Amino acid sequence: MPLRLGFWHAGSAGKGGGNDRWFFSAPEEGPLAARGAVVALSDAAGADPGGGALADALVRGFASGWFSSPETWSPARSLETICTELNQDARQRHSGFVATLTAAVVHGRHLHLAHVGDCRAWLVRGGKSRRLTQDHTWDHPDLRAALHRAFGLDESVRPDLLALELAEGDVLVVASDGIHKELEDEGWEGMALGTDLDGKCGQVLREVRRRGGDDDATLLALRVEELPSPEELRFADTGVALDPVDDPTAGADLDGFRLVRRISRGRCSQVWLADDRAGERKVVLKIPEPAAARDPEMREEFLREEWIGRRVRHPGLVPVLDLEPGRRTRLYFAMPYVPGASLRQILEREGVLDAFEAKRMFQEILPALLALHRQGVLHRDLKPDNILRDERGRYLLCDLGVARVDAMEAGSGRAPGTPSYMAPELFDGAPADEVAEIFGLGATLYECLTRRLPHGEIEPFVRPRFGAVSPPSRWSPQVPQWLDGIVLKALETERSRRFQALSELAHAMDRQELAQTPLPSPVAKDGRLLLLWALLATLVALFEALYLAARAKQ
Repeated sequence: MPLRLGFWHAGSAGKGGGNDRWFFSAPEEGPLAARGAVVALSDAAGADPGGGALADALVRGFASGWFSSPETWSPARSLETICTELNQDARQRHSGFVATLTAAVVHGRHLHLAHVGDCRAWLVRGGKSRRLTQDHTWDHPDLRAALHRAFGLDESVRPDLLALELAEGDVLVVASDGIHKELEDEGWEGMALGTDLDGKCGQVLREVRRRGGDDDATLLALRVEELPSPEELRFADTGVALDPVDDPTAGADLDGFRLVRRISRGRCSQVWLADDRAGERKVVLKIPEPAAARDPEMREEFLREEWIGRRVRHPGLVPVLDLEPGRRTRLYFAMPYVPGASLRQILEREGVLDAFEAKRMFQEILPALLALHRQGVLHRDLKPDNILRDERGRYLLCDLGVARVDAMEAGSGRAPGTPSYMAPELFDGAPADEVAEIFGLGATLYECLTRRLPHGEIEPFVRPRFGAVSPPSRWSPQVPQWLDGIVLKALETERSRRFQALSELAHAMDRQELAQTPLPSPVAKDGRLLLLWALLATLVALFEALYLAARAKQ
């Protein structure tokens, strides 16, 4: 059952010069249908037409920003980003004008509201209304019409954000101040009951004019007729409703894919090389183990990997392929076949990477990791097994099974990732973030340079003790000191002492700068040796001074 809404409005220009602007859009088909609906109202200060141009830019820009923002972003992140960009545009292209904006998004089964200024919004449910916004005007009898927060007013704008779950029959009412200042606290918004909302919106507007209201007045009403079911929303366009593949075997046909050979098999899934007869190409199919497909948490991880892989595209990521609608009859997803080997296989076959190759690997997967972060996705399982090197020597990032994505309430419920590559704070229940990803990247670099793990093999469900890490050069003398310092700083147990951003780590790697992490020194370990050298230096200086003084007397 898709989202279905009813929309009504009424409005007329007053002494404000007709500077109210509104916008409503609810695509029913195509890729934008999954983004739900947008309703926005803006009221510009003053009667100058330039204010109306700003108000128009705000409502249309909000809608455009919502429908073009990444699906992987949380609604709150999208709304904050949109408002920031709209305010910058207001100050650059509409200098000298200010305007309010109250905008709502119906996404899935939730309402997400962004509010700046003195338009108002109410939710009417079961015969009772609830005001959702507060006016951003000065609390003084002579200044109640003066805005202290608006678009174009200051260098930055902070919208009030609200999220709430909707029910069928709910009505959202949005009104400019030309409506609500004439009907203050009279419960008029409760008129948004029944079926004739169009007539009632007009009735409210006529009552405003009858009372002498002469400002621009706009009233919008949005009623929820039908909401999609939770099952329809969760991992839309994936194989969420499909049954697992029971027993894949070489030579078998799976929806037009001929299984050639099994590449790998893990606890939760199998990876197969297959011939796509429809596309005349080689692909890789990831197929969940039947037991994992029936476990709610493991099934969700599998579906999340497909969902993200369809939405985040980058040359350094292995994508999920879009298949023809209706082709799949079982639970799996397809990816391009990348001839080559995992970094784990390369290390087992060739031994350690030299400093040049380790730096190149880092520089090639970093843009892919940054692309994930910009889209609101944390990988959370960086390790050699999840990095591929193709036949051309290019490194790619793969496996988003335990990734966390902003748009969803949470990622995996268990501690994310592989214990030997996890940052210490994750074992204490802290959420994964960019600084934790840097630790995983540091552990991967350490293993590439030494074939050792920085804290040894850490077993699942064990709270390890994190001690000092030996520099990579202790195990591989060819590792330069600058790379020692970078890796050790990435692996700091105390997160505040690590690189705080991937860009900071990248800068140090590009310039081959020694990170500010002290390396163990045989001299520094023995204070007595330092004291002896200092005493000898003092004696030499004293002897030289006495010698020069004696020469001067001759």
